[in-house]
Amino acid sequence: MQNEIYKEARNLIDSKNPPKSLFTIEYTHATYTLDNTYPFHYHDWYELYFLLEGSCTYRIGKKKYRVNKGDWIFVPPNVLHKVFYNTSPHGRILMYFSKDYLSTQILTRINDFKLNPVYKPKTEDSEFVHGIVSKLLREFSNPDEFSAEMYKNFLYELFVLFIRKPSFTPSENEKDLVIAHVMDYINCNYAESLSLELLADINGISPGYLSRRFKAVTGLSVSEYVRMIRIRQAKLLLIKTNDSISEISDKCGFNDSNYFSYVFKEEEKVSPLKYRKSHS
Repeated sequence: MQNEIYKEARNLIDSKNPPKSLFTIEYTHATYTLDNTYPFHYHDWYELYFLLEGSCTYRIGKKKYRVNKGDWIFVPPNVLHKVFYNTSPHGRILMYFSKDYLSTQILTRINDFKLNPVYKPKTEDSEFVHGIVSKLLREFSNPDEFSAEMYKNFLYELFVLFIRKPSFTPSENEKDLVIAHVMDYINCNYAESLSLELLADINGISPGYLSRRFKAVTGLSVSEYVRMIRIRQAKLLLIKTNDSISEISDKCGFNDSNYFSYVFKEEEKVSPLKYRKSHS
């Protein structure tokens, strides 16, 4: 499993516990606009997104970015993000790879992209970039025993270009500051008892307004977001500590270990203990 290459993107997307070393690529061309209510989500792997056609708005955490044809987006592991498309049709290429797929030197440098994750190639580099993408797609369509090395070579070419010729775009001004504050509060206080009414009161707004606006911005209800943040933290504790399931349940705000195990398995398709064992 250490060097398994995924031919179908759904094999990776359907599993939240992929092999330690992996790479996959997915090409999509659609004549619809993705529903704006598509929710925030996160992966255990890196995502590199290339918009071939159309435009979209991409939210990464509390920030949003306007993305146009020819732009790239870099999303690190475990970072909340969502996208909706402003035009139809649109075309995109998605690449996913694990933390140990590339060298430490490259990963250290590309982690700096988190501050400004949208890359707009300079005009003189566009042809070079499209050439790399074409080679990646061609290789992935007809793999052989050398394909795994070719994928890495092409990714290295892309990332070295990004590092040598930085052309990143800052986020747009954030209009939903109240929702950003609510998200911050949940991210810092997930272990506490959190309710819609409490969060609304802290921010001086009505529960009804918070419920509607939070859903519009994140694609999730407040309770769904709280649960996602708690599960994300529980996964970290399962991997990095020897805490018992009961202790992790309490630390992540579930309070009932049986309920925690039920929710965890519902979200991750595996029990907390099996998740810990698969990452040991």
